[in-house]
Amino acid sequence: MTTNRTKILAVAGKWAIATDAIQCILLVRQGKQWRTLAFVRSTIDILARCMREKDCPPEASASLLEAASIRFSDPRGWWCPGRQISRFPGQKS
Repeated sequence: MTTNRTKILAVAGKWAIATDAIQCILLVRQGKQWRTLAFVRSTIDILARCMREKDCPPEASASLLEAASIRFSDPRGWWCPGRQISRFPGQKS
């Protein structure tokens, strides 16, 4: 479920990551709606683990993690909600 405060950052097939400005949200599309699977406010490694546990395909995980990496660009790998995504997977810098 997404709200007007939730912004989808990247989509890969039926999988997506979003933010509500506090945390990263792992979503999966079911029919015409997004279903929330996990909330992550710690590290990108935890997001990757959540993706594996929820059976997100490796190709979708790689694409979503690449898109999310700028938000986890704190030197310790922690979530930085204020960071802006300036590029998306496959887009040249």
